[in-house]
Amino acid sequence: MKEGKGLSLATRVAVYVALSVSLMYIISTLLIARVTDRVLMDEANKSARNMLEITSARIEQVLKSTEANTSAVAWVARESITDDRRLYMITKRFVEETPVITGSAIAIGDTLLRGRKYFCPYSWRSDSGINSKQLGSDDYNYFERDWFLPFYTQEAQWSDPYFDTDGGEKLMTTYSYPITGFDGKPLGVVTADLEISLMSVIIDSLQLGNESRIILTTKDGTIVAADHSKGSEDDMITIFDVADKVKDPGFHDLTKALVNRESGTMILGKQDAERVMVSYGTLSNGWSICVFYYFKEITASTVKIRNIVIPVSLLAILLMGLVCWYVIKRLLKPLRKVTESALEIAEGNFDTKLPEVVREDEIKKLRDAFDNMQVSLKDYIENLKVSTAANERYSNELVIASKIQEAMLQHDFPNDDKLDIFARIIPARVVGGDLYDFSVKNGKVYFAVGDVSGKGISAALYMALTKSAFRFGTGLVDMDHAVAKINNALSENNPMNMFVTLFLACLDLETGVMQFCNAGHNPVVIIEPDGKARFLEEKPNLAAGLVSGYRYESQQIHLAKGTRIVLYTDGVTEAENDSLELFGSDRLIGWASSSALGCSAEGLAGSLLDAVKEYTGDIEQNDDITVMTVIYK
Repeated sequence: MKEGKGLSLATRVAVYVALSVSLMYIISTLLIARVTDRVLMDEANKSARNMLEITSARIEQVLKSTEANTSAVAWVARESITDDRRLYMITKRFVEETPVITGSAIAIGDTLLRGRKYFCPYSWRSDSGINSKQLGSDDYNYFERDWFLPFYTQEAQWSDPYFDTDGGEKLMTTYSYPITGFDGKPLGVVTADLEISLMSVIIDSLQLGNESRIILTTKDGTIVAADHSKGSEDDMITIFDVADKVKDPGFHDLTKALVNRESGTMILGKQDAERVMVSYGTLSNGWSICVFYYFKEITASTVKIRNIVIPVSLLAILLMGLVCWYVIKRLLKPLRKVTESALEIAEGNFDTKLPEVVREDEIKKLRDAFDNMQVSLKDYIENLKVSTAANERYSNELVIASKIQEAMLQHDFPNDDKLDIFARIIPARVVGGDLYDFSVKNGKVYFAVGDVSGKGISAALYMALTKSAFRFGTGLVDMDHAVAKINNALSENNPMNMFVTLFLACLDLETGVMQFCNAGHNPVVIIEPDGKARFLEEKPNLAAGLVSGYRYESQQIHLAKGTRIVLYTDGVTEAENDSLELFGSDRLIGWASSSALGCSAEGLAGSLLDAVKEYTGDIEQNDDITVMTVIYK
């Protein structure tokens, strides 16, 4: 068709659009038959992988939170391992505060039974509330149970599913975490019981087709399902039982992949109506998860759309030219004016006057939208100025708070013929919760290092309160009384249940006798004059600020001249490298054994900080780091 000179822009655009759409439709119709199968396969693969990732993430969230909470309970239980009443309270509180678990036990190892044959406080959730009992007996010898195995291996583990005959007759899996003393000896095991039905609830909450399924299998291939939760162990079936009933050879390949803890995607079935896209992977506890997506459920909506789209598209092409010509002819003129005004606004001229549009149509809405945008932009700029100024004030206040906190710490470190002290704090944020302090009085040096729970402003305030309490208690001779005073001061008006781990010591510079008390803090490193390094053997005490009136126990040792003492917070031992591996206690002792004998307290602290920095590299610091070194000359 030869284009006439008198054709308007609206007519030409309408013709070009109609011809272009017609050509594209013809080409797409020829190609759609070839690409449909590939598109559907990719869609099935994507849907299966997405559903696998969503399901895995939800289940992993439950598993990881249970593991983290159980390890935290093990740490608390270690502090109270000889207090029977406290252990019962710990299990009960663990169940109360962790809705996803059904029960928890603290099974004591044979070395701490003190004449008893068994001792295993157990708390569980029931319709009447939280119940507790002593689980161990001749009929329930927990030393032979699979969940007690971490006591011997010192490795946490998830158990295979089992029917709980001592609780609610439900299908359970148990996470067991070993309790280890400061000397590395096994003390017992903390457990958390998880109902398998919880996994089924997560799976059932995901919307799949009528025939598509998600299944969860254990390490040995047992299929975990909600309808097993009230059955018996004989009712449980494995993925291998299903494979024997299915004649598709590909299903046997799937079972092999699950046994080998592999992840991937495969297609089962030869006929389109029976083809299934299977996506499978492995959870952190060794279980496997499979998503079965039937092709016919994915293609059903596509077939319906195709039957509607093809005839409608043919009709739309015929009408496209007229519609485009009519709409463009009517709307092009006001649209051009609105566009010009919008370009002015885009260049920053927010006071540009928009043209009036009489018709109540999309152009009118577009014009009104730009009008609202002008007002919104002006308001946004004003609000941005205000919020920017507020953020700057807040940042300045944080800097001032950091300087005040830094000023609270002592920096005039003594270094004479009897004593050399140095300390340094590297906060993870602008302000931190670590602290150190020292005081030399009447021939004795009092020194302490602490780590407040949490980070940020709240931890910094608690740190200041702890430091003030330390100053109040340093005049006391007995360190257990000093820590008790600090604990009572911190326990008062503590609605956030914050606490501080604390090591407090008093060293007589004439006799070399050091009295000390450890309130839940990391073990101190002692470097003998001959360079031999070891952890100071300390009695466990509760962290300060948790329980008012707690009775603390102090100890004392005699230090030879030339002994070096290294105090630190868990920011040192829990520093991670790019492989998420911790610096750890063994690496700390290794550093202490290789440290130079002749260096000063400042040099010794700098050496440890350099070792931690070299280990972590460019990894962002996730906790406050504090190091204090004391050299008794």
